Amino acid sequence: MAETQAGTKNGYVEGNSISPNELHIQYGIPTEEISSFRNLIRIYPEREVIIREGEHEHALYLLRFGNVEVFKGSGTSRELIGAIEAVNFFGEMSMIIDEARSATVISRSSHVVVYRIPNPNIQTILTNPKWAELLISRLCKNLARSLEQQMIASENVKELRSELEQVRREMKKQQEETARKTRLTLNGILHFQNIVQRTAVVGSKGWAYLNTLNHVARTLIAHYLPNLDDAEKTVEISVIKNSLSALPQNEQNRTIDELKQFL
Repeated sequence: MAETQAGTKNGYVEGNSISPNELHIQYGIPTEEISSFRNLIRIYPEREVIIREGEHEHALYLLRFGNVEVFKGSGTSRELIGAIEAVNFFGEMSMIIDEARSATVISRSSHVVVYRIPNPNIQTILTNPKWAELLISRLCKNLARSLEQQMIASENVKELRSELEQVRREMKKQQEETARKTRLTLNGILHFQNIVQRTAVVGSKGWAYLNTLNHVARTLIAHYLPNLDDAEKTVEISVIKNSLSALPQNEQNRTIDELKQFL
């Protein structure tokens, strides 16, 4: 990519474009270290993206000077999840698990100096005692944070399972109550039909209609509700009486009163 200004690419300055003496004086990096890693040095201004979430770029970064912030997500949903201060590694997880970047890293201080190690060899890094200590410390912290998140997730799953079980119990309770009321309703109807059929004074045709109605009602109930209790065992007589009392006051009052006597 074309340079935007002398020694500058993509918003950062390469270390080999700055004199070793300036790097030493401005950022406090030992001269012998500059000699070894000058080609790896990048200097970022404030609020510059160093690593972008989702990118397939597996370099390892050593934060040598300044501070960076770590974010998850993008746009209005972007969330700050942590900050890192020099001297420390970052970007180590993509190196280890060989997956896309899981977070975005942005420079926080006015100047951020990093060593970008493009093809990191963990064995080589571990031969440097100071770097090995830093990297192991980072990995231990990552592991501890991962375990903590797993524990929180596990607790959340337990709570959700408990809530789900409670919902299931409530649904079962409601279903049982609905089934109970359905049984009482249909058995009450059948019971009352039996009384009407036994007490009605009608001709043979009227009796045939009543008998057919009773038979069809029982056949339909047996078909759709085969486990329905026997009508004579689960009937609330008081409810049937109240239902009769709620009928409009008209010439049928005498018939209704007669029927009540058989309940």
